[in-house]
Amino acid sequence: MSLSQQLINFFGVGGIFSLWDAHELGVNALTTLSGIQAFLGPIFPVLLVVEMLFMVWINRRTPARLSSAYKIPVLMYEFSHFVYHWTCHKVRLLWCIHAPHHAPTHMNLSVIFTALFLQGPYATFVRTAICSILGVPMSLLFLVMVIDGCWGALIHFSEELWPSGTIRGVLGRVILSPQHHRIHHSSNPEYIDKNFCNTLPIWDAVFRTLQHEVPGVKPVYGLNREVKPNSFIDMYFGEIYLLFRDVCAAPTLKQKILYIVMPPGWKPQ
Repeated sequence: MSLSQQLINFFGVGGIFSLWDAHELGVNALTTLSGIQAFLGPIFPVLLVVEMLFMVWINRRTPARLSSAYKIPVLMYEFSHFVYHWTCHKVRLLWCIHAPHHAPTHMNLSVIFTALFLQGPYATFVRTAICSILGVPMSLLFLVMVIDGCWGALIHFSEELWPSGTIRGVLGRVILSPQHHRIHHSSNPEYIDKNFCNTLPIWDAVFRTLQHEVPGVKPVYGLNREVKPNSFIDMYFGEIYLLFRDVCAAPTLKQKILYIVMPPGWKPQ
C-alpha cells in the first residue's frame, strides 16, 4: 500500500474522494447514509492531529514529550474505565445500576442516556480514584475524560447511520470502533462480557476480552432475559427486583451476600 493510500485510510477521507469522483460532493450527499459516513469519517483523526500540532507549537514539545503527554494518561484512564466497566458486569449489585444501559434493543445515540442515576457517580469515583492513585494530574485527567467521553458517545452510532461501524486504516487498529461496542451490547453467547474499553481496546487485548464480530453472527441487542415490551419499569428496575427476590429467598446470610457480590446468573451449588 502506498504512503498516499495509507494517509487516506488514516484520515478517513476515502469516502469524500469517492463522492468527488462521482460529482456528488455537495449538500445533497448529507441526505444519504454513505454521504453522512463520508463526512463524519475524517472529523476525529483531523481533530487529533490538529490538537497535537497545536501542542507542539504552543509548548514546543519534542516528539518524546508529546507521546508521553498522551500515552500514559490515556492508558491509565482506559485502565480505570476497564475496571469500572468490568465490575459492572461481574458484580450483580453493580450490574443492577448498569443493566438499563444494555436494555435497549436498538443501538443508537440515545442509548448513552439509558442508565440508572447511580451509574454516573460510581463510574466517576472509580475512574478518578484509580487515575489519582496512579498519578495522573487532574487537569490532564479532565482533558482525557472529555475526549474519551465524546468518543464513548459516538461509538453508539446506529447501524442505519454507520452501517459497517468499522474504522479503516491504521486508526482502525488502535481505536475502539462502533462495531466493537455493538458487540459489547449484544446478548449473543459469543459476545457476552466482551469489549469493555471505551476508546483504546488495549486492555481488552491484555485481559483477553477483546472480541471482533464473528462471521454470520449478527449482534442481537438487549438484556439476556425477557423484558416486558415498552416497559420503563422493567427496563429500569427489573434487575433490582430480581436481585431483591433472590436475596429474600436465599436461606442463609452467606448466600444472600453471594447473590449481591457474585456475577449475574450465579446460583448456589
